[in-house]
Amino acid sequence: MMPTTISTSPATQIASALADNAEAVCRRYLSKGRKEGGYWLVGDVHNTPGRSLYIRLSASPDGRGAAGKWTDAQNGDHGDLLDIIAAARNCRTMRETLVEARRFLSLPMPPPSETGLSAAAKRRPERRKLLGSYMARRSRSRAAWCAPISPPGTSATSPVAKRFASIPIAGIERRTRMTPMSAPHGRR
Repeated sequence: MMPTTISTSPATQIASALADNAEAVCRRYLSKGRKEGGYWLVGDVHNTPGRSLYIRLSASPDGRGAAGKWTDAQNGDHGDLLDIIAAARNCRTMRETLVEARRFLSLPMPPPSETGLSAAAKRRPERRKLLGSYMARRSRSRAAWCAPISPPGTSATSPVAKRFASIPIAGIERRTRMTPMSAPHGRR
């Protein structure tokens, strides 16, 4: 029987690395607190002076308390060091929080392929191909649409085509088609 491996999410790995450096995290993000025994004491997650919030700096020997876990005795809130970073830096999303935590830990950012595509786009690569072909067709269509238009019965290089191909209007060059109303000398 093969041993099973449990894959952990990037957030779990980063939270574990932060717990290993709990005191450094507290000194950086909760600078108005202080160390007392095996805990960091501060007023709340917004770095207010006080003693209501306490963060465990190292795991307890009996295994009941993990490093980096915190509790606010005033309101009963609790969490890990990622929550502290999110509150201290006003991060709105988990992605912002993880970027800040990686920066603190001097970890490399994930490759763009990991975060650049949505989960749906990763499952359906054929959609990306279709989108690419649509964009190519759109580009060709736009190039054809912007090409100079010559009057009927003339080539694009004739003097008549050059005279009627573009008409300046208020400093903007506008491409127009020849219509019976715009024929030379009022002919229809």
